[in-house]
Amino acid sequence: EPEISAEITAQDGYISGASGELIDIISNTIIETFVTGPYGKVKLYTPIIRLPDFFKIKILPGGTDISTGEITTTTLSNITSMSNMLSNTSPLSISPITTIKSNILESKIQEGLTLNDQLLSDVEVITSTALNITIDQIDKDYISENNNEATKIINKLEMIANTLDKNINKTESLVNKDNIFESISNAIKTNVTTTTTTSFDLSGSNIDLIVSDIETENSIDISANIQENVKTFINKVSEKIDNITGDFDELLRESVKLVIASNEIFVDSSSNTPPDFSQDPQQINNQIENIISSVETNSANVELGEMYIPGTQP
Repeated sequence: EPEISAEITAQDGYISGASGELIDIISNTIIETFVTGPYGKVKLYTPIIRLPDFFKIKILPGGTDISTGEITTTTLSNITSMSNMLSNTSPLSISPITTIKSNILESKIQEGLTLNDQLLSDVEVITSTALNITIDQIDKDYISENNNEATKIINKLEMIANTLDKNINKTESLVNKDNIFESISNAIKTNVTTTTTTSFDLSGSNIDLIVSDIETENSIDISANIQENVKTFINKVSEKIDNITGDFDELLRESVKLVIASNEIFVDSSSNTPPDFSQDPQQINNQIENIISSVETNSANVELGEMYIPGTQP
């Protein structure tokens, strides 16, 4: 009987050349380290039946997102169980969605809850409800599954993290994108339980909850102006992502382009003067349509790299 190894896929877009770790979550020991292949793929050395009961796969920053050619700056993770791996035929995805799941799970463990199948299952329910995707899709490759909802969620999460990162750290480095993802996860954990029936809207007043958690967890102050203006901008870009029409391929490409363009609007260059979100929100409200219009114009010119694993294009 050959011992079958687990296969994993690191993705925001697919992430190549990233260092990763397989961690026994109970003893907090690293069992195996690896580097992701050209399309974010890894076949673990450890056979499935020798995996710990509960383990975490961690993908470290510094790989290349092949859809954009950019170096990744966020740590991605997924916590699951050996029994889940045995019953699962598809590779395990490590993505921004699984990172939210893992953050919530780790936070509950820190609060003193015991890690067991029930807790893992409860957190999967919370993640599924909050992000409006089915439980069975959380750990799957959202690109090869052509999952529209997961594509929108992942690109919104990326856009929110970028926007907060660029505006909170404008004058000095106060937080990193991992801190921001932790606060998004905390806001979800506080507002969504296993019995909640509505999803966690990644816009509007929920952005206030995320910003407030960033302030608390990192002991920083974010000005009321920045908070209000960032929220206005996030709402508008989220709306644009929601309103993309066409098939899955179009949704994937157009949403990634919007994320890149909405991040680049905050980068000072010879061709771009970033909007100043420390200004009075009334002033920004007068400019917001122009700002968003620039994002849309710039997004049309974004050059994309490889979006799919060969042979999986829709």
